[in-house]
Amino acid sequence: MERIIVLEDLDPLTFYGANNSNLSVIKEIFPQLRIVARGSIVKAVGNEEQIALFEEKFDALLKYARRFNNLNEALI
Repeated sequence: MERIIVLEDLDPLTFYGANNSNLSVIKEIFPQLRIVARGSIVKAVGNEEQIALFEEKFDALLKYARRFNNLNEALI
C-alpha cells in the first residue's frame, strides 16, 4: 500500500529539519515503512495497518508544525 502526503502551507525545511534530521527520526519510528520525501511530497509504502498509524501520527506533526511553525527531534 502507498500513501502520498503533500506538505501544504508549510516550509519543507521546517518540517524535515536541518539535514533532514526530523525526517530521519520519523523513519526510525516507522522502520517497517519505506518513507521517501522530495520537496513538499512525502511518500510512504508499507502494509495497511502501518500506513494508517503513520498517517495519524504524521497528521498530528503537520498540525503542530503549521500552528507553531517549528518542529524538532525531541517533539517527534
